[in-house]
Amino acid sequence: MIKNYQKYVIASILVMILLGVMMYKIPTHDTHEVIWQPEQPEYAAQPRYIFMFIGDGMGMNHRTLAEEYRRWRAGDPSYLLAMNNMTISTMLSTRGLNRLIPDSGAAGTALATGVQSQNGVISMNEDRTQPLRTILQALQDEGMAVGLVTDVAVTHATPATFGANVPNRRHQTDIALQYFEREIDFIAGGGRRYFLPTEVNGRRTDDQDLIEAFYDIGYTINLNLDDFLATNFSESDRFLGLFASNALSSAITQTNQGQTTPTLAQLTQAGIDVLSNDEEGFFLMVEGGLIDTVSHVNDTASVLHQILAFDEAIQVAIDFYHKHPEETLIIVTSDHESGGLGLNAINFENIETITTSFNSGIKPYLSEGDWRGLQDAIAEHWHLELTDLEIEMLRDRFEHLSTLDISEAFGLESDDLDDDDLAYMLEIGGHVVAPVLFDETGVTWSAQGHTAAHVPLTVMGVGSERFLSVQHLVDVPNVLADKMGVRIGLSN
Repeated sequence: MIKNYQKYVIASILVMILLGVMMYKIPTHDTHEVIWQPEQPEYAAQPRYIFMFIGDGMGMNHRTLAEEYRRWRAGDPSYLLAMNNMTISTMLSTRGLNRLIPDSGAAGTALATGVQSQNGVISMNEDRTQPLRTILQALQDEGMAVGLVTDVAVTHATPATFGANVPNRRHQTDIALQYFEREIDFIAGGGRRYFLPTEVNGRRTDDQDLIEAFYDIGYTINLNLDDFLATNFSESDRFLGLFASNALSSAITQTNQGQTTPTLAQLTQAGIDVLSNDEEGFFLMVEGGLIDTVSHVNDTASVLHQILAFDEAIQVAIDFYHKHPEETLIIVTSDHESGGLGLNAINFENIETITTSFNSGIKPYLSEGDWRGLQDAIAEHWHLELTDLEIEMLRDRFEHLSTLDISEAFGLESDDLDDDDLAYMLEIGGHVVAPVLFDETGVTWSAQGHTAAHVPLTVMGVGSERFLSVQHLVDVPNVLADKMGVRIGLSN
């Protein structure tokens, strides 16, 4: 017979063994591991539907500006933008190759190929001799339908890095030709001039009419808003929509002066309708390119409108996700931050009174040197009465600055960009005039170019947990390529 104390010893030993097994099975955590993860549905091994949204120039403060506006307008301090209401959230470094601040060519190449390259390069290696295989190209080669959507020219740097390979971002007619040769299934945005020959006000010197060429191989073609609204996209397998010679109409203009081109949300839905006809699934890249454009001119009201329009497009994808929760992946990020946006005590009432973009309401008077007209335009559009002395100070500031001065201040080399690019990247007009609004809006800007700020990444859907550990732009496509079992980067 086992005595009571012997039973106690045996029981104690068994308890210690059991505790040891339990402790062995409980993982320890250091400060770099995720202790809690939200519940997620049972996903398929790979996503069938992939969305990548890129807010060009959109930093964390850009998102915050739009979200706080929605909270103020709705009277709901818990409101979240669609892009902020996702399962995974982290921050990414945008550091360029041998350079702290990238342009959209280098940053887009990082997001599209998982490889860093030089500024101005479109998905080629750093010495511009080899093409880099992009995530779009790799997934298309696997049989998925693929698409590009933007509110700037479809041949602009960011969409180009996904669908083309050229040594210089300025080669937009070559980019258009590569889209045709690869037969990208859905292309929508601006940039019509890069598809047309010079004899019809295009930029092509090879006399090719690529719009006609796309039509001849079976693409549905839209060239204006009426065409778009009349199209049944679910009946189209391939689509080309070029709704402006260059960029589409800005969101602030469309909101206050009437719609003239499709919105990003409408284009995203059209992309879904066309690409869903492919049984193998799809990859759709959607760029909010005008966020960057209006950030370069420090146009706070326009920035707000563009981010809200971008978020509406993301909501379209989220609505699709809710119909296909076990097959969809949505990625939202940026290529870099533009403008050094700063938020203080934001006065949304004053921002709301601005209904015209800087480029349409203010800039023409600077371009013409019409300082009296500028004074009147600021009074009309920004509701500020500037004195003659203040206008004279703006004039002096404008006449003593040059694009070169600003480019050197931000560490950019003119070898990478021509005069038109520099004027776009580093808008003197915005640099001169935008500060008069700082006190009125509570929103400040520290730059006209790109900055080194980290950018947010938010993800939801199939495989979203894989993006928890990403740290740099290049990690995003590499994680996605690994998930999809495809190879990106060097083509051989």
